[in-house]
Amino acid sequence: ENENENENENEKKELGAQTRLLATGALANLMGNPRLKRRLASEGALDALARVAASKEKADADDIKDAAETRAQATRGLSNFCARHPGAGDAVCGVAGALEGLVDAAFAARLESARKHAALALYHVTRRPDLAARVVDAG
Repeated sequence: ENENENENENEKKELGAQTRLLATGALANLMGNPRLKRRLASEGALDALARVAASKEKADADDIKDAAETRAQATRGLSNFCARHPGAGDAVCGVAGALEGLVDAAFAARLESARKHAALALYHVTRRPDLAARVVDAG
């Protein structure tokens, strides 16, 4: 009986990690749609992606790959949001911890794709000199 409980718990953890990865990837894709960016941001998608991008990929050994891939999807979503969207830098700067999370991801994320997308999001934010100073302050 105890063995079945452990199997069920492992299945739940795996499904949760897969669901987070799929949901984060879907948000990242939607953030690339210029007509949806403002609405997604106002409904919390930007905050959610920023929180995931800021995560330090601390997980059980079994979950570390999923956590790293989920963080990469979140940084891709932030990069998509920042690309060709007036006011994106202000919106990202307005999310508590977003800049610090992007700076951390750009330098310390496990996956190269996460580092690349975080750096690209920061590039878009720093195209405005007033926001560039905030990125420098973030790390």
